[in-house]
Amino acid sequence: MNWMLPLETLPGWPEAADVSYSQLLFLILIAPLAVGVVVSLLAWTPKLAARFRGEEPAAGTEVARREQAPSPEHAA
Repeated sequence: MNWMLPLETLPGWPEAADVSYSQLLFLILIAPLAVGVVVSLLAWTPKLAARFRGEEPAAGTEVARREQAPSPEHAA
């Protein structure tokens, strides 16, 4: 039995199968990284597609910055 994923079964239930180290590695490292890559690609796809077509990215994909004069308290 793996020390990171202790499995206990209720009385009368069949014994739980042990988790291998490759399954644990997949569960802890590879699966979250794969989900992160998919989410990142979904977020960047419109911008990458516009760049590939040679268009300007949509206004909603860039961070809007507002220039303003510093307030008198911060000017010193």
